[in-house]
Amino acid sequence: MTPDEQARVLPTLSLINTELTGRLARQSTAGATIDTKTVFLLGFLATAAQFLAAQKGVQPVLAAAAFLAYAIACVLAVSVLRLEEYQDLEPRAVLDTYGRAPEGELLLALAATRATMFEHNAGLHRRRAKRWTVSLVSAGVGIALSSAALVMQTGSHGERVSPVPGSSPSAGVSPSKSH
Repeated sequence: MTPDEQARVLPTLSLINTELTGRLARQSTAGATIDTKTVFLLGFLATAAQFLAAQKGVQPVLAAAAFLAYAIACVLAVSVLRLEEYQDLEPRAVLDTYGRAPEGELLLALAATRATMFEHNAGLHRRRAKRWTVSLVSAGVGIALSSAALVMQTGSHGERVSPVPGSSPSAGVSPSKSH
């Protein structure tokens, strides 16, 4: 690029570089938001599973299905928190390569590098967001199954359903027999 061409495109390259810098910052913030939501989801999953496990007399098949849904949600949530190889500028490489370059050449290289980094990071971000969404859906299924398992253990008006057909909920109290 000639010095005249560099002078002509310098404002454009500067604007592109500034926009890409801001876009990478917003992408990073979005990733941090997913992390925060994932930590809360993991806390909820632990609490929900412990609550269900502490209940006596829950419907076993529904409870097992709820635990499976919670386990799937937990595994996916942990995979969201797994450290990913996000790309960022290598300060030393930029300084060594472009420290003496004209401003236009530096801005062009920075913009191209940031565009490539954004595309790479966007793919990682999309995959993390999908895993989080599936984890959330699985947690919702677990909640529904837990609720069903708990409701199935009680009859109307909160009375316990008798485990033996024909016996009364107030087992242990027997009517007196007359001789």
